[in-house]
Amino acid sequence: MSSNWKKDPYFVTKASIISNEKTIGSVLMFSPTSPTRSAAETLQNMFIVVVFIVLIMGAVIIFLVSSRIVGPLLRIINITRHISEGKYDWELDTSGSDEIAQLSQAIHRMSRNIQFYEQQRKQFLADISHELRTPITYMKGYSEALLKGFESSEEKRTKYINLLFQQSSQLQRLIEDLFDLAKLEEGTFKINFERTSLDKLMQNVLGLLADPIQQTGITLSYTPSPTPLYLAGDERRLQQVVVNLLENAKKYTPADGSITITTYEEDNFGVIEIADTGVGIPANDLPYIWERLYRVDRSRSRATGGTGLGLAICKEIVELHHGNIQVESTEGQGTVFCVRIPLFHETTGSVKR
Repeated sequence: MSSNWKKDPYFVTKASIISNEKTIGSVLMFSPTSPTRSAAETLQNMFIVVVFIVLIMGAVIIFLVSSRIVGPLLRIINITRHISEGKYDWELDTSGSDEIAQLSQAIHRMSRNIQFYEQQRKQFLADISHELRTPITYMKGYSEALLKGFESSEEKRTKYINLLFQQSSQLQRLIEDLFDLAKLEEGTFKINFERTSLDKLMQNVLGLLADPIQQTGITLSYTPSPTPLYLAGDERRLQQVVVNLLENAKKYTPADGSITITTYEEDNFGVIEIADTGVGIPANDLPYIWERLYRVDRSRSRATGGTGLGLAICKEIVELHHGNIQVESTEGQGTVFCVRIPLFHETTGSVKR
C-alpha cells in the first residue's frame, strides 16, 4: 500500500475477500496521484496569490490610514509647537465631523483664544503702566509743589490737596481691582453669606456717591422696594458691585443726564436696576463687556481711568452669590444694568428659592 501522493504515481489500497470467516483472496486498487498533485499545486498557487493581494491591500490601507490620520496628527503636533512658540500664522483644516476634525476645531479655538488673551495681556500691561504712571506723576508733581511752597495761596494749596486725594483714590481703586482679580484667579475670593438689608446697602452706597455724582450735574434718583428686602450675601462685596456700576454710569453720562436706581423683588430675587442716559454701549461690544481686560473704547476708557476689570469682577461676585447680572444698552441713549441676588429665607436662614 502507498499513500505518498507527492512521490508515488498511484495510491494503492488492499482489501481482503472473506467467506465463511475465511480469507479466500485479496483485491488491490490503484488510483493515480497526479490529480491530487495538480489540485494541491493549484491551491498552493491560489494561496500565494491571495497572500500577495492581501499584502498589497494591507499596504494600501496603511498608506490611506497614514495619510488620513497620521498625517493630520503630525500636522497638529507641528502646529501646537508653533502655538507654544507664540506663532499663530498657520492654517488648519477644520472641515468634517470625525475625531480628527473635532480635534482640529478644538486646536483652532484654543489657538484663537490664546492669541486673543495674549494680545489682551500686552494691552493690559500697557494700560496698567499708563494708569499707574498718571496718578503717580500727578501726586509727585503736586506734592513737590506743596513741599517747596511754589504756591502760597490757600486756594491753590487746597486745589492741589484735592487733586492729590483724587489721584490717590484712583490709584487705590486700581490696586484693589488688581488684588481682587488675583484672588479670583487663585480661587481664594471669599463670600461671607449673611442676612443683608438691600435698602441699607443702597443707602450706604448713596452716602458715598450721591454728592460726587450730583456735583457733575447728573440727576440721581433712587426708588426703593415698597417692602423691605433682605439678600443672602456679603454686604461689602455687593456694595462693591453697586459702587462699580454707579461709577461706570457716572463716567459715561453727560452733565445734563440722569441715573435712576430702582430695587424690587422678582421670583425670589432682590433686583437692583441701574439705568443711565449716557453714551451707551455699541451692540457689537455687548457680548464681550464681561470679559476680563476688555474695554469698549480704549481712548475713552483711558481718559476716564478704566482698565476693563470692574465689570468682570462684578460678574464674578454676583455669580458667587448664585445670582446673575444683565445689561441692555442702546448706543447714544443709555444703559440699564440689572443685578439679581437671591433673597434670604427668614425661617430657614438660607437662600430663598
